[in-house]
Amino acid sequence: MSKNSNIKLISASIDDELLLVELMKKYHLYDGIEMTDEDRLAALRPLLSSSENGNVWIICLGSKQIGYIATCNCYSIEFRGIEVWIDEFYIDEQCRGQGFGSEILEKVKSFLKSQGAAIVHLEVDENNPKAVSFYKKSGFEFRERFVMMSHSLK
Repeated sequence: MSKNSNIKLISASIDDELLLVELMKKYHLYDGIEMTDEDRLAALRPLLSSSENGNVWIICLGSKQIGYIATCNCYSIEFRGIEVWIDEFYIDEQCRGQGFGSEILEKVKSFLKSQGAAIVHLEVDENNPKAVSFYKKSGFEFRERFVMMSHSLK
């Protein structure tokens, strides 16, 4: 990871929602998430309107926007504090494998720690060994005893 990589995280605002929707479409296509642009906007706006819900950053390499990272906040009794989920993390394919992801994660983890977060989680597709390896190298660990389960309320 180059400390002089020229990677910046820009805190996103409502003014960035159309750019973010375009980046989200790329990520969702890559990850097989089906969602309309209207649904993307509806999901994004609560994060852009209040940092209490979480944060969204646009990832820039110099002046070029190459991705985004979104976090969502909640409270955990088990971890005795704010629990943050990295909900979406996308970097354009041509910019992967150059150490930018590690640099971004370190910046985000540092920010979250400065804001009082107790722990940060993420989901990773177990069928994506590159991503699993990347997150392990970045300090994330499997919680072997636990399996994430979901029930849609919509």
